[in-house]
Amino acid sequence: MNSWIQKAKTNLLKFSEEKINLNLARMEWNFQGEVIDNYEDLSYDEEKPSCDLCEHENLRWQFSIKNIKNRNELLVGSTCIKQFDINYIDVEGKSVGGKERDLQLESLVRKSISNSKHENVLQALRKLWKSEILKNRGIIEIGAKQWKEKKSISPKMMLFLIWRFKEKKISYLTLKFNISIRTNEQKLQVLNFKKWQYLEIEPFLNNNQKKKYTNYLNKGKL
Repeated sequence: MNSWIQKAKTNLLKFSEEKINLNLARMEWNFQGEVIDNYEDLSYDEEKPSCDLCEHENLRWQFSIKNIKNRNELLVGSTCIKQFDINYIDVEGKSVGGKERDLQLESLVRKSISNSKHENVLQALRKLWKSEILKNRGIIEIGAKQWKEKKSISPKMMLFLIWRFKEKKISYLTLKFNISIRTNEQKLQVLNFKKWQYLEIEPFLNNNQKKKYTNYLNKGKL
């Protein structure tokens, strides 16, 4: 038997009411959707937590499982949830296991990543807002509203924010901004950009946007 599986079994029985029958013990536990992204809570070079079951170290993602009999809580990796077939209780109270549960775990991780990227942008905008004069704060508030409501901002707003981030020496290149170029107004904003302005926002465009507007750039239409 693999050592990690043996460790996991030992720890599962240790924190369960049932101390002998592993199958009965695992049925005491469920996962209710709480996902922890340790890359958000810890610095890049800080050691990440381990799985409370198998003790595997440096986990990015931890899933909170709870015991319905004694209320114990363990933070574990997805592998242990699958190995011991811990059921997921969804928002409607439905108990889900097997492949359907695995798909739900993947979906929750994707959602967590999306929320993390969204919040990182808001934190940067808050930092910028605090450093700015009153006039610029008003524009940043408009940008923050765009981001909160649509999770995207206009090309013109992106250009303004880049300018202010640079002026205030605030890191921004790793932020996952989404730029909306859907309305006619937004399209005109890009088409009216000078070459250097377009190149400023280009790192934040998606592949389709880059393909389309870089083609305009190469044809001298920007």
